[in-house]
Amino acid sequence: MAIDAYVNETNRNADYIIPDRVMFEEYGCDRTWGNFDQCVVAGVPVVTPRTALTADGRHICMEEFIFDVAKKLNLPGFGEQAVARKDGSKAPLKRFDDWYAYYLSNVATQCEHLPEVTDSDRELAALPRAMKPLEPVLTAEQCAQVEALLSRGGYYEKSDKYNGDFLANGGGKFLQIFNPAIAAQKHCFSGEAYPGIPVYEKPKFFNGDQWEKHWDKDQYPLVLSTYKPILRSNYSGFFDHCNQVSPQNFIYMNKNTAQQFGLKDKERVVLTSPDGVTAEGVLACDDGVAEMTVCVPHAYGHWAGGAEVREVDGKSLPVARRRGGGTAINRLIPVDPTRPGAVKALNDYYAGAFCRSGIPVKVEQYREMKPIGCPVM
Repeated sequence: MAIDAYVNETNRNADYIIPDRVMFEEYGCDRTWGNFDQCVVAGVPVVTPRTALTADGRHICMEEFIFDVAKKLNLPGFGEQAVARKDGSKAPLKRFDDWYAYYLSNVATQCEHLPEVTDSDRELAALPRAMKPLEPVLTAEQCAQVEALLSRGGYYEKSDKYNGDFLANGGGKFLQIFNPAIAAQKHCFSGEAYPGIPVYEKPKFFNGDQWEKHWDKDQYPLVLSTYKPILRSNYSGFFDHCNQVSPQNFIYMNKNTAQQFGLKDKERVVLTSPDGVTAEGVLACDDGVAEMTVCVPHAYGHWAGGAEVREVDGKSLPVARRRGGGTAINRLIPVDPTRPGAVKALNDYYAGAFCRSGIPVKVEQYREMKPIGCPVM
């Protein structure tokens, strides 16, 4: 079972797909990444979701699916008397609007200096539309607080909260050489305790072997680096206007490295991972890339989402090749030869995340080979 707003390379194999909302169809509120509580950002739906409706008129999405499953299973924490109020009474939690009304209200009550909302604010921020689903759930006082939060797109601390360049509640200046929380953890396979201090270690597999033991550095002399591009995301390829601005990515290399391997700017090349899996792309020489490395941005080269020929009920669907433009990076992640089980994707030894950077690769001139699984451009 998959929950997603789009059909992609992974969820197309699911037996069931629960269609979810996208960013402009739902509420959102969170603090900005990497900061100490100086602000929270808040957003509201600006368009009506295109997902199908339930029998009682709710747009299908992840939250509504969870609420319906909880009701069917009679799970605690959901239903008529699910959420505790400060006065001791109970409030219902049965649908999408309930959840986000409480969420936004909880945030708003923690903001010390919410602004006064004018009629002009309401018009400019489209507050009547944003507040309509929330008003039946909240009290008048709570609605006023949420309205003030949404009127500015969030909440931002005043300048007196700062001490020079730093927040007054930033926790002081310190360098943590030893982290006891990390040192208390152990690797799930080896049982080895994590160091808890900065250490230098070469990349290693699940069983502790260094990569060089299984992958020949002479055969794969370059190191792969990846990043998220500004004008592209994993779903941008579905939209024509995004493809017009940024139709494909490039395989970036330092000019000196390219010359060392007999490669030229703007020529077609093939990336190969230690698994022997290949991905084709266009080389771009850039002095900003470190030597002996290859840099490729994410979110390109998708072969699902309409970029390939698909049949439903014996009929071929229209094909949009442009959605698959560029080079796909995720497919280059090699399997871990030391890891047991069916899922053997290469992981960071300590963090457990997929390795998208640091993987040894080689780059060669394109010689009429077709990358596995990628659409023809």
